[in-house]
Amino acid sequence: MFRLPEYELATAKFIGQAMIALGRAQHPIISQMQWEEIPEGPLGTSIASQDGEQIPLEPTLAGGTLVSDLADLTNTNLDALITQIQSASEEWAEEMFRAVLGHLGTITEATGNVVKVEAITPDGVVELFEKIDITFDEDGQPSLPTLVLHPATLEKLQKESGPEHEQAINEIIERKRREFLARKRSRRIS
Repeated sequence: MFRLPEYELATAKFIGQAMIALGRAQHPIISQMQWEEIPEGPLGTSIASQDGEQIPLEPTLAGGTLVSDLADLTNTNLDALITQIQSASEEWAEEMFRAVLGHLGTITEATGNVVKVEAITPDGVVELFEKIDITFDEDGQPSLPTLVLHPATLEKLQKESGPEHEQAINEIIERKRREFLARKRSRRIS
């Protein structure tokens, strides 16, 4: 069997693109992020602070491990390849998610999106909803934040939360919807 470098390069590129596309599509947080591919230039990105200053974020390398059996490849066992790409995509998405969490403090501080509450309790979550800006779409549906919590913290919150907390959050959202719609009605085209 002979090898052609251009085939190897094309195969590696295809597998890499498939791994990233699957990872982006299937991860609950990564799938919500906007992506912009930059063909060449320096690695990394930056975020604009409240005063317009560009704050650089260090680049993060992320990847997935793909181990294929030569027999699977020569026998064109696509199921084995697909399973390996799926596994690698999950690994890549988790590495990207950890990188995003690593930059989260810098990003939220720079954009002024830090909300501090006393504690991560049901009352703290109600306080959080009181403090954050909530936007609404044309149909009046809220665009709510994504809360990223440790599984143990989430479980504790779910156990401690009661109907009074859900009602308080719903009342806050409804009040903010009315305020949003009132501002929308009072806007004038000049």
